[in-house]
Amino acid sequence: TTLSNTLVTGKTKNPATYEIQIWNEQGIRVKTVQTDQKQPTISTRDLPNGRYIIHVTQDGKTTKQQLLIRH
Repeated sequence: TTLSNTLVTGKTKNPATYEIQIWNEQGIRVKTVQTDQKQPTISTRDLPNGRYIIHVTQDGKTTKQQLLIRH
C-alpha cells in the first residue's frame, strides 16, 4: 500500500469484494470502503496528518498495515 499525494492505492490478488478500513492512533475507525477493484484508490484528503492502520478484509481474513499521512 502506498500514499501518493492524497490517495491510498494498493493491489489485491483476488478480484473478490473486500473491505478496507482506516483506523487512527486512538483506535477509531475513520474511513470504510467496500470494493471489488483490483487496484483501489482511496482519498485521504479529509484525514489529518498522522499515523493510521489500514485493515483489508477479504474472505474473513484481515491484513493490517501502517500508513503515514503527510499533506
